[in-house]
Amino acid sequence: DAAQLWQECLAEHLLGIGFVRGRSNPCVYFHPDKGLRVLVHGDDYASAGPVEALKWMKGELESRLEMKNVIVGHSSEAEVKDEGKILNRVIRATERGWQYECDQRHVEVLVQELELASNRSLATPGVDDVLNKQGEPEADNSEPLGVEDASTYRALAARCNYIAVDRADAQYAIKELCRDMAKPTVASWDRLVRVGRYFLGRPRAVVIFDWQQFADTIDVFTDANWAGCRTSRKSTSGGVAMVGRCCVKSWSKTQGTIAQSSAESELLATVRGATEGLGLISLACDLGMDMKELLIW
Repeated sequence: DAAQLWQECLAEHLLGIGFVRGRSNPCVYFHPDKGLRVLVHGDDYASAGPVEALKWMKGELESRLEMKNVIVGHSSEAEVKDEGKILNRVIRATERGWQYECDQRHVEVLVQELELASNRSLATPGVDDVLNKQGEPEADNSEPLGVEDASTYRALAARCNYIAVDRADAQYAIKELCRDMAKPTVASWDRLVRVGRYFLGRPRAVVIFDWQQFADTIDVFTDANWAGCRTSRKSTSGGVAMVGRCCVKSWSKTQGTIAQSSAESELLATVRGATEGLGLISLACDLGMDMKELLIW
C-alpha cells in the first residue's frame, strides 16, 4: 500500500498547484501556465521547463517534502549547472543543445565480472551465425550451464537489459541474451562474453539532441529479419522513432508468431512501429505538445 499511497499523495499535491495529469501515462504531468513538464519515477521528479518555473516548482516541493535537487540548463545563474543525473543517467547542457548518456557503472561492472580487462575489444556486439572454415554455420553449443554459472548469467543479462534501454547499438544482441535467461547454455555464455567485449571498446554512448525547429511529426523507421532465430524461426522487429533529427526511441523485439514470409514479418514490424509511434503521440499530448502526424518508413 505504501507505493500506492505515495502516488496518491504526490498526485494530489501536483494537481493542487495547477498540473494536469497525463491520460496515457499517469506518471506524467503538465503545467499549462508555467510550461512545466514532469515525469515521476517513484520518488524521483524529472522536470523540464523555464528556469524561473523550475525554481517555483522547487519551492512548492520543498514546502511539502524534504528533497535534494539540481537544475541543469543553459543559464549563467550560479544555481544552474551544466551537468546532472537523473536515475544515474547523465544529462548535459551544451552549446549545440543537450546530451544524454547511459549509466556507465553497469558497463564497468559487466566487464569486471566477466574478467575482460585484458581482452581485445570487438567491433560488433553480436553475430547472426558463427561460421566454420567451410563458411557454414556452426551449431550452437546447447550444453546447459551449471547452477552457479546460470545464476551469474541471469544477473549479468539482467544488467545488460538495463543498459539496452539507452544503448540502441546493442539492443538486438542483448535481447537475444535475455531470451536465454530461463535455460542458459554454453552458447549463451559465449554471446554474453561477446557483448562484454564490445562494451570493453565502447563503454560510453552519448545521445545528442542538437537545437532544431519544433517538429510536429514523428517519423518511425522499421525493419525485420525474417526467421532470424535459427532455433524458433521467429523474426525480430526493430525500429527507431525520430522527432526531426533527434532519435527519441529505439527497440528490438522478437515477434510473437512465426512469419510465413518476409512480407509478413515486415508487416508485423510495421504494425509494431505504428504502435510505438501512436504511443509517443499520446505521450507528447500528455506533455502539452501537439504532434500532428505519424509517418512509417
